[in-house]
Amino acid sequence: MSETGSTDPVIAMNLLEYVDSLQAGGTGSGCNPAVGRCGRKPGGKGGHARSLVLPWKRYNDPNGVQNKFTAHVKGADGADHRIVLRREDHPAEPGKFRWSAEVDGQIVNTKSGADAKYFKNALAARNFMENSLDKYIGSIVRPLAPAAPGAAQVREPVAPKDRTEKETYLSEASIIGSKLMGGEGGINTSYKVTLEDGSHALWKPKSGEDRGLVRSMGRSLWRGEVMAYDVGKIVGADVPETVARTEKGEKGSIQNWSEEGVRADTAGWGWGQKPEGKFSWDKMDQDNMRSGAAFDWVSGNPDRHYGNFLIYDKEGKKAVKLIDHGQVFNRSSSAPGRNSQLVKYMMHVNETIPQSLKSTWTDKWPDVEKAARKMGATDKDILETKKRLEIFQKATRWKDLAPGHPLGWD
Repeated sequence: MSETGSTDPVIAMNLLEYVDSLQAGGTGSGCNPAVGRCGRKPGGKGGHARSLVLPWKRYNDPNGVQNKFTAHVKGADGADHRIVLRREDHPAEPGKFRWSAEVDGQIVNTKSGADAKYFKNALAARNFMENSLDKYIGSIVRPLAPAAPGAAQVREPVAPKDRTEKETYLSEASIIGSKLMGGEGGINTSYKVTLEDGSHALWKPKSGEDRGLVRSMGRSLWRGEVMAYDVGKIVGADVPETVARTEKGEKGSIQNWSEEGVRADTAGWGWGQKPEGKFSWDKMDQDNMRSGAAFDWVSGNPDRHYGNFLIYDKEGKKAVKLIDHGQVFNRSSSAPGRNSQLVKYMMHVNETIPQSLKSTWTDKWPDVEKAARKMGATDKDILETKKRLEIFQKATRWKDLAPGHPLGWD
């Protein structure tokens, strides 16, 4: 491909705008009406999350079939890198196209397909491009283009804030950098963002949510994230500070990034493994575990797998911090909380459920319901949650919650 073809000036090109342009048959899309290869019809709704903004220069060959985007960025290694993303005729397979990601003159990732719309959707295309870059040059920090006048600068790290201050800061602090959370085991789009003091947070925009889950829940998933934190404060569940935020006109949730813990599956506690050794009951912060399991049961959380809680050290014991709550306080009547790995852990221990834990939920239920409704829980959601709470109150031991339910390591 020659770079002497028509060129556009350097522009701030969003990666998803690039993908949507390809699918809609826009400039540089390779749209060929003669063969009906125009991807999605122009004007189709993308509904995708915003991505990392880079200064792209676009090159198109004269016939408009091939296209290439280039940018210069600084990687986490501190070095400057030239990256190229392109779609071209496959060099070895006539009739097919090849998508490639190139870093510093070397092709580092490729995919091929029979037509221009090889990827099923923009999410798949974006993941290919950004994960290719992340794999080879690390977390992309920021473009090399000079900062705009008045842009926020990184400040010296500040002393830890109390909970109220963290909530306010999360909702108001400027975001000065972002990194797509690729390969982190989720089906929704999220970003690790850098705030103006250098601290980090997890941003989950509404537009990055799985539409099937949204339909199933009857509400945006970011609301569940905030709901879980608000309820967690009331009942003592360990959930990182999470607040609602509108960023550049888009709603979502932003959560304090926990630097102290690692995902359970990374810490050595994973699928099919009986919790022994450093995760045995005597090594755990037992009140913390009880609170987490009770939260998952009553909220009906169906998604507490080993990637959705963190393990951290707390006063000589192992404790859990609860993350990823888009599906809590749902309308399911099948007690989905029984599939929580924390609930299964407590069923394995099978101690008598402390009356104090039951009383916490009973006594504070009015506040719990108020917090859940504030973030969008419906009458049906509340009704099914009450049913799960009733089962919890009647249970003597943890296995009474779901008699005979497999634990996964028996």
